[in-house]
Amino acid sequence: MTAGDIPPDDPGPGAPAPAQPQPAPIGAGTLSPDGHWLWDGTRWIPAPPPPPAPPAYPPQQYGYPPSAYAQPGQVYAPPEGYPPAPPPYGYPPPPGYGVPYGQRATGPAPGIAYAGFVVRAGATILDSLIFVVPFITFITVIAAYANQDTGRNDAGVAIGVIGLVSTVLAALVYSIVLPAHGGTWGMRALHLRVARADNGANIGLTLSFGRWLVYAAIAAVGFWWLDSLWVIWDDRKQSLHDKAVGTLVVRPIVQ
Repeated sequence: MTAGDIPPDDPGPGAPAPAQPQPAPIGAGTLSPDGHWLWDGTRWIPAPPPPPAPPAYPPQQYGYPPSAYAQPGQVYAPPEGYPPAPPPYGYPPPPGYGVPYGQRATGPAPGIAYAGFVVRAGATILDSLIFVVPFITFITVIAAYANQDTGRNDAGVAIGVIGLVSTVLAALVYSIVLPAHGGTWGMRALHLRVARADNGANIGLTLSFGRWLVYAAIAAVGFWWLDSLWVIWDDRKQSLHDKAVGTLVVRPIVQ
């Protein structure tokens, strides 16, 4: 075996060959242990230099300075004047986030859509019908007692007062307690739900009372129609009393 058959361990000029010859590898293209020699199938030849590393593209080419990139263990925080980072995991994205330009977000989460004006109006009509029938019955009973020929009609007056108070209390419970736990009966019939805008949970009694109070104040000054029509052009289909307390009315997307 000749010296060309033995890969040197970078011995330097004139150094003697190793005492124990190393067997040549069978396959061509094998590097010596020091990486300086290459077996071509018959003898050792100098290994070619490694290819140059690809050029590092400066971050400025993408519109961000080097300081905008987070180092290991840091959280990405773009400097002032640059687009904000995506929201952290577990929180709903802001309206329109991730939606192509010129389109509106259809809902706050996958499988959920904002409830529009038509379906919300339908739920309001159903809720109204639920109270119309008891109210007509109440008026009929009062009229029957009022038309009696007796001089005094204490029983009719008592029934009227009790019926009126009961109707007002039922309306308050219907408008506050039911939405606090998901929605009124009319909304449930159309698969609508009142939810918190920040996390999608039920709004609870406190938020539901504030929501009703804002609506009552808007209706008291005669702008109930504006509150209802606001849903048409709002990005998240919110009425004014929804915006005031941070609630949404949503529905499932039917595939």
